[in-house]
Amino acid sequence: MKNFLNVGVLFVVGAMPAVSVASFLRQMLCLLTVRLSGGKVLYFKYLCLDYRQENGEGKMRMGQFSPVCQFLYTNGDREYDQKEDIIREAVRLLLYFVAGGLIEFILYPLWRETGAGTAWLKPVIAGIAAGFILEFIGGFRVLLYKLRNDGKNLTAYWRETLRQLSQGTPLEEVWMPPYQELYSNASEEEILLYDGIRFMQKLWQRDYETLKEVAVECDWIIRHWEYQYIRVLTNVYYNMIFYYSCIERSPERADRYYQAVRRDLEQDMDSNGRRVMAYYTYFCKGQPQEAMKLLQDGQKVLNRLSTNSFETELERRLLGELEQIILQNQGI
Repeated sequence: MKNFLNVGVLFVVGAMPAVSVASFLRQMLCLLTVRLSGGKVLYFKYLCLDYRQENGEGKMRMGQFSPVCQFLYTNGDREYDQKEDIIREAVRLLLYFVAGGLIEFILYPLWRETGAGTAWLKPVIAGIAAGFILEFIGGFRVLLYKLRNDGKNLTAYWRETLRQLSQGTPLEEVWMPPYQELYSNASEEEILLYDGIRFMQKLWQRDYETLKEVAVECDWIIRHWEYQYIRVLTNVYYNMIFYYSCIERSPERADRYYQAVRRDLEQDMDSNGRRVMAYYTYFCKGQPQEAMKLLQDGQKVLNRLSTNSFETELERRLLGELEQIILQNQGI
């Protein structure tokens, strides 16, 4: 039993660094392709190194320890997330321990006659071998999945939904598959993009019970990112400001999202930007006159539009509802 525990400890000593190094090498390969394609790294973290782009300048500092490598990059007007889930890595390491034991059982006899003084090194080598072998198998499995399911992911459905909406298809007629079917293999960015459409759909249908589920999921992911602002997800942040301003009343949470997108939101002259600012200004800052001015600006934008869609109708409805609330509370 003691020998088994010793071997297990030595295996973990070998497997954990192997998993960490393999994660680093895998992400460096991704990073190289990003740089070659003209992409720009916005965030990079490995071990205690923490690099971030802040106000156009790159800053390196010591951060919380992370055994796996993760980064965020932009390519053109899109931003992509390459974060790895620590919990998944821990579970995978546990599986490595089990699978590594089998690999060690196979490899150990090969080193049995390597000479005295190397007995302690054998399980370490087995652990390293198990880590890299299983990393390779895992990477090959993901690649195979992507090849088999090209076009069958949340991003593909999100783009198809946007295409249908841009062609004038009513929201009620747009088919949105249960994302749970694709959730396990979707990135957090894909989930948020898809939830952005689900949020507007449930708001349009006044399905506040499901709307809460969508908002809670978005909030959990963004809090996991420490409210880091990703420009391609601007509308998701807008949704969260709106939701926590007037539906699930939480001025503190609404303000966290507002501070993350403050610069863009204050300069956003579109109807949805004016609407979100109006709701936040009225419910969180208690400024009805300023909120009225903002919603009137949003209504002017809508009146200038030549097209009519569920989005414009939804914006009109929400702006109108806020106007009625302000007028009633002011006794007008």
